[in-house]
Amino acid sequence: MRAASIKITQGAWLLAVLVGFWACGGGSAQPLETDGDAEGAEQIIPCETLVDCPPPLVCIDGRCLSSEDSIDDCESNLDCPATMKCDLTYNRCVPLSEDGDIDDIDTPDQAEEDEREPEEDEIGDGDTEEEEPDIPEPILVTFISPKDGEVMDDLVAIAVDVDSELPIDRVEIVVFSETVAVVEQPPYVGEWDASAFEEGAVEIRASAFSGERVESARITVVVDHSYPAVEIVSPTDGQSFYFPDQIQVSLNAGDNLKTVELFIDGTLATTIRNFPEDQPITHAIPAESQTPGAHTLTARATDKVNGHLTTEDSVEFQIDAEGPVLLMDPVQWNEENPPKGYLTAESALTVRFEDPSGLSEIYFELKDPQNRSLIKVESPEALPLVISNLSALFQGTVVFPVDVFVLASASDRFGNESIFTRTITLGRLRWTYDPGLPNPYAGYHQVASSAASTQTGNIYVTLFDELHAIESTEGQPVWQCDSFYALATTPVVAEMFGFAPVVFVADVRGKIIARVDDPEETVCVEYEPDTELTQPAAPAVDSVTAVVGGYSVKLVYCAQKVSDSKCFMLEFLHVQNEEGDWESAFATPVWTRTLANLAPPSSPVIPRSNDYELLSVGTGDTLQQIERATGDRKNSFKFFTQDQTIRTVSANTVGVGLNAASDKEFHVFTWNLLVRESINFSTAVGDADIFLANQVIADREGTFFLSTRQMRIGALKGIVVAIPFVQLEVGDPMWEFQIDGLMGGTPAVGVGDILYVPSGNASGRIWALDIYKETANQDERILWSVQPGSPVFGPLLITPAGDLIVVGDDLKVRAYDIPGTGMDDEAAWPMHQARPQRTGVYYP
Repeated sequence: MRAASIKITQGAWLLAVLVGFWACGGGSAQPLETDGDAEGAEQIIPCETLVDCPPPLVCIDGRCLSSEDSIDDCESNLDCPATMKCDLTYNRCVPLSEDGDIDDIDTPDQAEEDEREPEEDEIGDGDTEEEEPDIPEPILVTFISPKDGEVMDDLVAIAVDVDSELPIDRVEIVVFSETVAVVEQPPYVGEWDASAFEEGAVEIRASAFSGERVESARITVVVDHSYPAVEIVSPTDGQSFYFPDQIQVSLNAGDNLKTVELFIDGTLATTIRNFPEDQPITHAIPAESQTPGAHTLTARATDKVNGHLTTEDSVEFQIDAEGPVLLMDPVQWNEENPPKGYLTAESALTVRFEDPSGLSEIYFELKDPQNRSLIKVESPEALPLVISNLSALFQGTVVFPVDVFVLASASDRFGNESIFTRTITLGRLRWTYDPGLPNPYAGYHQVASSAASTQTGNIYVTLFDELHAIESTEGQPVWQCDSFYALATTPVVAEMFGFAPVVFVADVRGKIIARVDDPEETVCVEYEPDTELTQPAAPAVDSVTAVVGGYSVKLVYCAQKVSDSKCFMLEFLHVQNEEGDWESAFATPVWTRTLANLAPPSSPVIPRSNDYELLSVGTGDTLQQIERATGDRKNSFKFFTQDQTIRTVSANTVGVGLNAASDKEFHVFTWNLLVRESINFSTAVGDADIFLANQVIADREGTFFLSTRQMRIGALKGIVVAIPFVQLEVGDPMWEFQIDGLMGGTPAVGVGDILYVPSGNASGRIWALDIYKETANQDERILWSVQPGSPVFGPLLITPAGDLIVVGDDLKVRAYDIPGTGMDDEAAWPMHQARPQRTGVYYP
């Protein structure tokens, strides 16, 4: 509104004069200019500054003019003089107040009111009392229910409280833009059906009206129609927990959760009220707080919609209800119930109990067949229990296999208890090699003889017309050679450091078969030095020497011919050709020697020292010496006075021969000096005994051990005799060991101070005898024995490592653990066998 324009008329002249006087500083009256005629003319008051003009006049161009004549248009202070500002309300330049603010510009109505006389009560002693502004009465609107942020999904009662001294005309409740209730009298309550709204945040406004006054309050609630989602992530269904475990519960849950309750088997375990944002809900329950067995974990989720929307998820879990497990390594268990185990006597037995929940109590006892306690342990701190040598626990004679008994019990920290009663067959069987021969060939495909390589550890056995190489650690097959005729001799091994060993064997027709024990070799080389040979003896290795491109093996081989015997010096070459491939072949014999004696020759005996020029071979009752280099015969010794065909004589450091004319007479000799001594066993074993054959002579520190068969009336027996040989004289037997059953065709062998003697009885038997024990009771000489379960007719061989004794029956080869530290020079025996097809292994 524009300010009113004030005109100075004649009636106001005196006032104008007074004002002009005041404006001019008191006494300096200035003539008033008139604009036009005096009558009705507008009076002009001169001025220099704003203060020269009475309000509401302003000084414009040296004259006091009304604001009608002020500068109308302005948009900012820049459009006004320096002493004025732009009143944006009216877009006019107006004078500044003393405090720098814009003076109020009265409207005409206000000006009229200003001209009115003041009321009496407004007039004081010169001072005017300022009027206090009116303060409106307060109106306070609050929500009683629902609360801000509350979740709902159905009919909701909205209650509002209004606190005011003014009269309230009405209260309106608005959801979004829809008025859901108008209440004129308290209580101010309305209803809203939230089920008709979509899910999400909803604003509710309550407004209180009093005349022209309106006051409002607002809250935001959440509409939720869906049920809360809950999924148990862990534990998984069927998961097992043990004593030290924590059952880590992990949940995926959502939808305005109020609580998540966890129940175990229907009993509340915990209530979760704090929920991490965008993360799984987790809780840990100690496994030890639960009882052993199966349990059900249930998660129940409740949302905030009055707590009535709930969902559940459940999983099954297990608390350890199993007792500890008893482990005994390396026992091999069968599938019987209860299981029965097998363990070799030389194995180290490790005993331990295992339980994920931890052990609280244990008991372990091992008993022998006589119910005597061998080992007893009652403290978990003693575990694992390691028994390095079970056979050492037994006192006295033990026949393997033997059953030992385990009594054991253990409890875990949950109190779960396990009780064990086990039987373990304690044996010495390491492995069995089964070539797969059919039963009709039993006795025909007989495991006849064996040898072993110190270089590869492989064992070589003959099975009728087959030569098999067997890996000695686990008894696995390596290779085999097949012959058209039955093999008649023991395999003989020639070895040289840096080259693969070569195995030689002869068949009944005198043909030599050679095989290089190399994985890359697949050829079995055959050589027939004479087409009329029969009953060959095992060849003896004379030398192994390096040649250009490979190596050469020289061996002496003897066999019977139609009217005499014949020996050969053969050479076997294993060399690389120009293409680098290995080739094997027999060369032309170095020499051939005919022995005029119609008897099967024995295997040649070649001295260990290459400096000695002679070798020896037995034919019938004669020991003959032959020059190694040329084959010339040098000496011949006839043993017995009666000219009869007898068992073949073998010779090494000590030899023995059986007189065919006497069932009890043996002759003992050294290989280079005959000792004409005879031994008659009639005093020791009785006149009814008849000795059928000698099997082996073994020399051990001045004592040789003769194992032979004897025949009593109605039974066939065996005997082992220890005979001292001191200063070229034979003494009385040191001890004898009677064998229950035939010796079979297998001689005894020895390692260290133990002699292993086989038996060909129905169950088979191998005795380990202490050769130096001074006792007249032969049972006290037995360290232990093994019953293979079938007669031992095949090889009895100590492996080069000295840890296994290899035996054979009609169809299989078995290896038994034996005690000892290995086959060193002190433990090795120079063992030789009398029969041609039972000759041992010879090394250059």
